[in-house]
Amino acid sequence: MPSFINTAMNLRSIDATNDLFRVSDLYPIDLVKSIMTTPWLDMPYSKEEKQETWLRRKIDVSQTHWYNDFENYSEKLWIELSKKLEIPLHKYQGTAWWLDEPGFTCGIHTDGELPGALQTYWIGDRDLGTSFYYYRDLSTLRYKFPFEPNTGYLMLNNIDDNGYRHLQWHAMPEYVSNHFFRLTSYSLVKIHKSS
Repeated sequence: MPSFINTAMNLRSIDATNDLFRVSDLYPIDLVKSIMTTPWLDMPYSKEEKQETWLRRKIDVSQTHWYNDFENYSEKLWIELSKKLEIPLHKYQGTAWWLDEPGFTCGIHTDGELPGALQTYWIGDRDLGTSFYYYRDLSTLRYKFPFEPNTGYLMLNNIDDNGYRHLQWHAMPEYVSNHFFRLTSYSLVKIHKSS
């Protein structure tokens, strides 16, 4: 099991709002190699709740040889993210692994009352990263994340003093090409509020 935190992890706010961050070098190289060489198309899967009609598989990674290492490392990673953000985060709560099939795309939307998320990119074309927008309009691009292994975004849908949660418009408007797939991992991120 990796017993150290990757001190090379980079967390960079994409603008002065400080609610959307580009993250890179999240996991150690040995774990990354194990993930990248997994036979993803042969893995057991189900459909994600509320996404049953999507061209998306929710992959069951619980039997992989690297599953426990990933989960243990992620628990430590959440502590490191909390330090770098200078925000107390709730402890790590698990990760969904999504394999998007040929033809998959995702229209512009917000995640509703979801407090935050870390989406990590693993396998896919470089242009299949998530794009964020200022408004519900594809012409108002805020930032497009490049799809690179072991990188991704951290989104925080913060609540202001009036209880309003800032919702962030995002999409993946490109289509996954034929004879290929897009693999990402997705973890909820919650800010710990003291009472």
